[in-house]
Amino acid sequence: MTAELSFFAIAPLIAMSVYYLFQRSQIAIKNNRAMLLSDCNSMLDNSATSYESNGFPIIKGRYRDFDVQLNLIPDTIVMRKVPPLWLMVSIKANKQSKGSMDFIVRPQNSEFYSPGWRWDGLFKVPATWPQYSIAKYNDTTASISVLDKFVPDLFKDEKVKQLLVMPDSLRITYMAKQGIRGEYLLTRGAVFDEHAINSDEVKKIIEYAIEIRKNIEEESTL
Repeated sequence: MTAELSFFAIAPLIAMSVYYLFQRSQIAIKNNRAMLLSDCNSMLDNSATSYESNGFPIIKGRYRDFDVQLNLIPDTIVMRKVPPLWLMVSIKANKQSKGSMDFIVRPQNSEFYSPGWRWDGLFKVPATWPQYSIAKYNDTTASISVLDKFVPDLFKDEKVKQLLVMPDSLRITYMAKQGIRGEYLLTRGAVFDEHAINSDEVKKIIEYAIEIRKNIEEESTL
């Protein structure tokens, strides 16, 4: 009886301790997430950083006369798979263009960030583009002559997952990190190492995105 009373007496303390440790770990995870793009602020002019409720940063700024947005999305849709962390590099159009294209490599029908699954147009992938892929469009395709110049080289980097071209924007989706395997197996949580994402990799993707967008807009004026 005495032992039972002692347990019930300390049970609230145990619960409070567990809750405190959980809260501390969640704060640490959010703080780590907030720093993942910390090396990228300086590459954008007039950069401004905000944060999602889950702690991931969103950076907006200017680069080579284009509005750029960088944001991170953890992919926890596919069960029993270590979650990747997608870097979305979005370029706002300076001039509207015609057509669209959503090109995804290694599709798994779980790309929740892709609008292409709602589009009716299915484009036959050219022989020079990655073949284990899908290309969708809405109404009309974006400039194939421009995409032909960039897609084969862009997707040589196997971390590049998607090229999305819209009349008012362009986006490249890039695998910035993969979750910590042990953490995922233990908790099924999307936890990533605390090291900042390599700014040189990010800059390379921004350069690609802007060059493609620039060429599309230049062709639309001809």
